[in-house]
Amino acid sequence: MFLSTYFRLFGQNGPPPCDDFVTIEGRYFKCNGQLFYPLVLCYQFSATHSDEVPDEASDYFLSRTASYGPCTWHCTWESFNENDALAEINNDFSVIHQMGFNALRTAFISPFFEYEKPTASSAFFYCPNAATKFVLPAVWTSRSTWGGHCMEISTDPDPDPYRDRYFQFIQQILEVAEENDLKVILDVAYTKTTVDSHFQDYLNYLELLTNFILSLPENLQKTLMAYVIVEEPYWEGQAGQTKHSVCTKVRDMYNLIKSIDTTHLITIGGDDLMDILEWDPAVMTVDFWCPHIYPYPVTAVEENSDAAVNRVKGQIYWLKNNCPIPWMIGETSFAAIDDEIMCSGGTKHYPEVNGELENPAYGEIFTQKSFAQDISKMVRDCNGSGFSWWQFQEVLWAKECSNLKTNGYGLLRHGEASANYNLFKKPVVEVFEGYLDANGQPPPVDPQGGQIPLSYYDPYNNAVHNPSLKNAVEGYVYNNVSPATPINDAYIQGWNWLWTEITPPPSQDTIYHYKVIHSFSDSDGYFKIAPFNDIDPQDNRMVAVRISAIGAERYSEGSWKDIQMNTNIGTINLDQAYFNKVTGITISSGYQIFQGWNSLHLSDITVNKGASAEFTARLEITANPEFIAEHGSEVHIFTSETFPSCDALINFQKCAPIMHSESVDILNRSNHIDLYFNAINNIKIYPNPSSGVFIFKVSSATSYGDYYTISITDLLGNLLFLYSKKTGLQEIMPESVQSYLSSESLTEVGIF
Repeated sequence: MFLSTYFRLFGQNGPPPCDDFVTIEGRYFKCNGQLFYPLVLCYQFSATHSDEVPDEASDYFLSRTASYGPCTWHCTWESFNENDALAEINNDFSVIHQMGFNALRTAFISPFFEYEKPTASSAFFYCPNAATKFVLPAVWTSRSTWGGHCMEISTDPDPDPYRDRYFQFIQQILEVAEENDLKVILDVAYTKTTVDSHFQDYLNYLELLTNFILSLPENLQKTLMAYVIVEEPYWEGQAGQTKHSVCTKVRDMYNLIKSIDTTHLITIGGDDLMDILEWDPAVMTVDFWCPHIYPYPVTAVEENSDAAVNRVKGQIYWLKNNCPIPWMIGETSFAAIDDEIMCSGGTKHYPEVNGELENPAYGEIFTQKSFAQDISKMVRDCNGSGFSWWQFQEVLWAKECSNLKTNGYGLLRHGEASANYNLFKKPVVEVFEGYLDANGQPPPVDPQGGQIPLSYYDPYNNAVHNPSLKNAVEGYVYNNVSPATPINDAYIQGWNWLWTEITPPPSQDTIYHYKVIHSFSDSDGYFKIAPFNDIDPQDNRMVAVRISAIGAERYSEGSWKDIQMNTNIGTINLDQAYFNKVTGITISSGYQIFQGWNSLHLSDITVNKGASAEFTARLEITANPEFIAEHGSEVHIFTSETFPSCDALINFQKCAPIMHSESVDILNRSNHIDLYFNAINNIKIYPNPSSGVFIFKVSSATSYGDYYTISITDLLGNLLFLYSKKTGLQEIMPESVQSYLSSESLTEVGIF
């Protein structure tokens, strides 16, 4: 297919192909009817042109980034025409598959709003409309890394040769990926896509892109796994929004794409758990979430990257217990270099990088290889849906010799694309080469794995550095249900002041410098977050906190300057629209709704006579034996394709104790019912899950006596089936009800 002097190597077989669409069922992906565990490598592309001044759209072509391949004192291009560039990419994709990966994520080959041109002295970038247009940066191949003429991409439906050319790049990526048995997760666009001034243009573009994807041959459509509609919102200029705004805009993007393309998945590439404050996965209508979690050490006080790795583990442990939708790591890595080109070259050590390639040194535990082993295992054991590594090969990005981490994340050392990759692979590659078995399956989940890190509640070990816990801020986080109950694992973000700077005249602006840290509330809702100033260890100040939880409003308190805030902020009550767990409540009267996303776990719940409650989630509802529904109460437990009701989030503002709406959006109805009752009042239900027939077995020892009623209704309250009987074994689904279920209608089961 591609003509070139480069060759592909088949010394090692990669994972078996998946020649169907990737779907999602519950928490995991499926392909060809079996589990598909995405093992993803992030790969950088570039739009390039070989003429100094391109005259037309066809002058641009797709290439790998110049930062891959051989670099001396700088990186240079290896290919100067489209055929050679595609062959180079083809060779790389073959290597990616041989290294054990079954998918890749595209990086830096997507258009930008308000693109900020490089300011380095060596950069020459002709992009006059970068601030106002939707542009794709492109690089002139005679220059090293930066320099060239960008492509302006129209978001209007009128014909645009530059947009067509860019869409050809996407098609080429899918073609080469399909040839190498790789699925593609596609970054759609970057920077400020959801700000009000660009959002409608972005919606227009999503429509154009989605229609293009559906115009491709079916084999290429199957190669695309998912659209990434937003990447790293905090770093891409999309922070500062309310949860209501995030909910509404993500819903609009999702609904637009799904109205055209129902087969592909949709995701958002998160930052880390700070997204809970705004880009909360519980308020976003997406199929799965991809946070980017890295081991960033505090080099002033941490002797190696071990504490930073444990912070990564803490966030993964949090995801295990709290993320309401399927999640996979969208990016992580650990920098290690033994062939650095800059800064005297050779092997680099902490703190210039995270650590060593394989053999620990200087008292550290984690190396690049052991980090990949431990973190990939923890993600799997914590019910993650997949794993991604940043990135394919080393690059030459870093500008300061004291911090070369961005150069050393790659799996391969610098080297020519045509060479045998075995000469350039780092020891970490061995982790991925054998991760998926011959059937493409990941290791089994270790039931003893995924344990809570010792530093979970003090991830920066500030209690060690500030043993008196001077100026630590403490309090409790509760929800606003009646009665209020503690919120476990609320996210506590602390703004740890470091120093205050006054700029020189004439501006004399005041600039406050902070270290942003985090903690979590415990099962009692209690938290304590302590500051430590690594610039002046005797002056520890916490000047502000921000607090939120899954599906909850955001609370803020503090000066945001350099003034120590109150150290005891009491009990914070957060309105919560979505739940993972409901525990320890009594519903005495009225009608209360509790929505989960995939799962909702119920324990120690009492619904009194005359009261009503509704518990719903997309996949499962688990009720422990302490769930009591008194005779005369009304309880509805059912699965439904619920997505966030954005109207319920309108008043989710910081410091605002606003009652939430109890409305619920139901976009789709499921004919698969999945009920979990763990010996509640000696009622047994099987088979479970079921798509048509349930067996209810009720023993004589129930609290209802020996008379019970089972009713089946649809969501509109229409009675489908009613059965009353003394204890015994009974099949309750006649053919008429099974037919109703098969017509895509959701049912609920009420027990009285």
